[in-house]
Amino acid sequence: MKLTCLSCRHLYEVPEGTDVRRLACPACRAPQAANFVYERSVRFEAVDDPRYAALCAAVAGGRLDEAFAILPDVDRERASIDPQLAPMRADPRWKRP
Repeated sequence: MKLTCLSCRHLYEVPEGTDVRRLACPACRAPQAANFVYERSVRFEAVDDPRYAALCAAVAGGRLDEAFAILPDVDRERASIDPQLAPMRADPRWKRP
């Protein structure tokens, strides 16, 4: 399963069934359950989201118009921290709601 650290927003993967109460973020070493309500410390994300994959492919291919057409169909919060989408966030259209 994939987890997002609420301290540094690092996305990392742990084996299914891992006790998240004992985890620390590998990037910033923040404990994942000690400082946050359990439900907020774990963020489950679909690994196989075809729209999100299409968004990443469009950005990687330099097709920003296509990427912005897909953006309303994906989790914008996830897109806001994904390093693959940095070129998209640099575009002035990113700031529009």
